[in-house]
Amino acid sequence: MTNAYRCLPLLGLLLGACTAPPTQPTDSSAAGPTVPPVAARVADESDLAFLQPAADAPPLAATQVSFWAVKGQDRRVSLYYHARPGATDSSELVRFRVDKRSLRRRPDGRSFATGDSILITITIVDAQRLIVDFQPSGLTFDQKYPARLWFKWTETEDDLNGDHVVDTADDAIRLTSAIWGQETVGGPWTVLATEFDLASQEVEAKPTSFTRYAVAY
Repeated sequence: MTNAYRCLPLLGLLLGACTAPPTQPTDSSAAGPTVPPVAARVADESDLAFLQPAADAPPLAATQVSFWAVKGQDRRVSLYYHARPGATDSSELVRFRVDKRSLRRRPDGRSFATGDSILITITIVDAQRLIVDFQPSGLTFDQKYPARLWFKWTETEDDLNGDHVVDTADDAIRLTSAIWGQETVGGPWTVLATEFDLASQEVEAKPTSFTRYAVAY
């Protein structure tokens, strides 16, 4: 996948022709994140198209990572691809951050005091559709200081409409994508408020609880 994100004059027209998207960036040339409005939306799994790795994407370096989140401390963890041959750096797929005030309640309902910790495990449960599971189930975060979740599309498929041509139609589709959450396997997916950072080729959401997450459109 090319690292430069295409930004062409026809993009606005193409976006206008799309059905109501869950996200709608305000300026596709902006270097920083955009914060589009997101309407509440629920979809069956069969109705969603999921972000997928590019055909030439390097394999993931790991499919699971665990870390201790601590009340009163900022903690961050990532899942990476292997570096491409000859490259010194590898690309991220997922980045997750728990700020010092994010932890709210344990799965059993107990609140966190400063210094309390909990083990968080992040697992890629579907490497083809890039679905990621977060545990422990039932852990909640403060709505004022939520956790932060990023997905990167640097190593994902560019031909989103499957017509074997990468063009502005694919750009328009990408800008209708969002981070979605699924509470139970096989159940419906619910869209999260999603921010785009086109310069960094990533999307971000701020979950307040744990479930399965993926990028879909």
